Amino acid sequence: MRISVLMAVCNSEKWLPQALQSILVDQTHQDVELIAVDDCSTDRSPEILRQWAAGDKRLKLLHTPVNSGQAAARNLGIGSITGQAVCMVDSDDWLENRALEHIAEAFEANPEADSALFRLIKTYDNGKQEEYYIPYHAGDVITGEEAFRQSLTWKIHGLYAVRSDIQKRYPYDDSCRLYSDDNTTRIHYLHSRRVVITDGIYYYRQHAESCTNRFSPDRFLYMDANLSMKRQLLQEQLPDEIIRLYEEHRWLNYIGQCYLYNQHRQVLSPKERRDIRDRLRLCYDTFKGQPHRLKFETLRLVCAARTALLFLTCA
Repeated sequence: MRISVLMAVCNSEKWLPQALQSILVDQTHQDVELIAVDDCSTDRSPEILRQWAAGDKRLKLLHTPVNSGQAAARNLGIGSITGQAVCMVDSDDWLENRALEHIAEAFEANPEADSALFRLIKTYDNGKQEEYYIPYHAGDVITGEEAFRQSLTWKIHGLYAVRSDIQKRYPYDDSCRLYSDDNTTRIHYLHSRRVVITDGIYYYRQHAESCTNRFSPDRFLYMDANLSMKRQLLQEQLPDEIIRLYEEHRWLNYIGQCYLYNQHRQVLSPKERRDIRDRLRLCYDTFKGQPHRLKFETLRLVCAARTALLFLTCA
């Protein structure tokens, strides 16, 4: 089985060689192609990619015309996929040397499986490692619907391989520069017949330079990405119970965004503060007048009280 790997690259010169080494050299499963999309890097990342591509024809190198974000960059690479399954690896992460072997074996042993989950291990600059807990073990096979439900609140993570036909049918949600690509994970699970849990390890680097870790006004795109997910769930015509489950999750995320603003507002410019407060209020309005909100009224009241207190200090 050929496995295609999508990698969006933007200013990753510090970590990129390890990522490339782990995929093109260290894997015991060698029937792999790496589709790397440079998203207008301004460091040595393009040079590193060219050097590797010159020495390994399995590396296909593409470039975005303008900096567009990870989801849009990966979508550019989807048209070059020739593998039967595809996964994404971020350019600052890496794979354990048998990771793709485990993925290939899982698909071959389970013909009805459309997705296969990596083990996810977070790594930190101080050498600490922490495994992302999921309520399953290697070899377990669950339905796509179960995986979808678990992913709505991230009881299972979003690092996996999926059959290429599903990836091509459902490209990454690029409605936001950040975060919206996570929505596609849930859609892939929803349209999978079975999902296999594997022992293949994905090492997920945690560092302050990551776009999703460092503080910037872009962190508040999370609300937009969550709203995009809700729209997709409605388009799928899923039961009210599913919508309600996700809305509870989205509400808690909204409260988290309020706290994030309150914590960092002093480092924002006056215009940034106004823009973010407007976004917070608009997001709040998206919860109004929805019958399913009555199902978590107690939670809503507690969180609404906290939100009101925060807005009093958000001048």
